[in-house]
Amino acid sequence: MERTALSAARPIQLSQVMLAGMLCMSLLGAATIYYGPTLIYVAEESRQSLATVGAVLAIHGLGFFFSTLTANRLARRFEMRRSTIMGCGLVALGILGYMLLPFPANILAAFLVGFGAGTLEVLLNRLVELLAGDEPGAALTRLHSTWGVGAVAIPLVVAVVVQLGLNWRFAGVLLLIYLALCVAVILRWPEFKVDHGPEVKWRTVPWRSILIFIAMFFVYTGVETAVGGWATTFFAKLGEGVFLGALATSFFFLMLTTGRLLFGSRVDRLGFARTVRLSNLLGAGALLLTFFPSLALIGFGLAGLAFSVVFPTMLAWAARQHPNLRAQMTSISIASAGLSSLFVPSIIGVAVATIGVWALTPILVITALAVVGLTYLEQQRT
Repeated sequence: MERTALSAARPIQLSQVMLAGMLCMSLLGAATIYYGPTLIYVAEESRQSLATVGAVLAIHGLGFFFSTLTANRLARRFEMRRSTIMGCGLVALGILGYMLLPFPANILAAFLVGFGAGTLEVLLNRLVELLAGDEPGAALTRLHSTWGVGAVAIPLVVAVVVQLGLNWRFAGVLLLIYLALCVAVILRWPEFKVDHGPEVKWRTVPWRSILIFIAMFFVYTGVETAVGGWATTFFAKLGEGVFLGALATSFFFLMLTTGRLLFGSRVDRLGFARTVRLSNLLGAGALLLTFFPSLALIGFGLAGLAFSVVFPTMLAWAARQHPNLRAQMTSISIASAGLSSLFVPSIIGVAVATIGVWALTPILVITALAVVGLTYLEQQRT
C-alpha cells in the first residue's frame, strides 16, 4: 500500500522516491567509508601521522550529529525536494574539500560531508516512512539495503584506481559523478509538500519512551560500528592476518545488505519489537562463533545477516510509536546513532586494548542482548 503526499502539482508516490533514496543511501555508504582506504595517502602527502589525519572520522561524525538538529527546519523551509538536493550539495562540497584543500582544511571539510549525509539520512527516512503506508518496516529496510553496497564498493574502487597508477583522488571524482546521478534522479521528482507536524511542546512529550528509543539506537549502533571498526584488528591479533580481517569486515557489510533485501518484507508482519528482539538474539548467537578461529569469518557474516533489519525496523517503530512526533523521532534516532558511532567503538577499543582481543566477542554479545532488554521496556503498540 502506498500513500501520497500533498502536492501543489501532482501527487508523489513511494516508488518515485525509492529509486533516488536507494541511490543516495549507496552514495552515503561510499562517502562515509571513502576516508578509510585514502587516509594513508592523505597522511603521506601532508606528512602527518595516521592518528592525526584519522581525526577526519570524528569530524565527519560531528557534522552528521549536528545536521540532525537542523534537517527538519530545512525541510519545513524548503520542502523535501530542494532540501534533499541541498544535502547532496553539502556532501559534494565536503568531498571536494577533502580531495583538494591542504591539511588541515581537507580534514575539516569532512564536517560538510557528515552534515550533508546526516541531512539526507533524516529527510529520506522521513519521506519513505511517510509514504510507506502499512509497511514502513519493509520500505525503510529496502531504502537502507544499498548503504552496504557503497561501503563495500568504495575500498575496491580506490584500490583499482591506485593499482592503475592513478591518484587516489580519481576515486573521489568517480564518487562525485555518482553523486551527480543521484541529484539528476531527485530533480525528476515533482514539487510537493508534506505534513511537517505541529510545533512540539517538549514539556508534554512522553520522555520515558523517547529515552528508551534513544538508548536502543545508541547501544545497537555501537554493535554495527564496532564490528566494522574492530574485525580487522581482531583477526590480526589472532595471527590470522590483516587481509582476512578486511575480508570479514566486507563480508559483514555484504551480508547486512543481503539480509535487508531478503528479509525486509517480513518485518511488518512479524512486528517491530519482535523483529528487533529476534534479530539481536540471532546476531548474538552468530557472534559466539567468533570464539572459534576457524568459524570467526562465518560468525561475522551470519551476524551481518541477523542484524540486517534492526536499524530500519527501529526507525519505523520509533516513528509509528509516536505519530505526532514522526519528524522529530527520525531526527532523534539518527542523532543517537551518530553519537554512538563517535563514542562506542572507541570505548570498545579501550576495553580490547586493556583486556585483550578476546574481549571483543563478549562485549558485542552483551551489547546485542542489552538491545533485546531495552525492547521490553517499551510498550509496543504495533
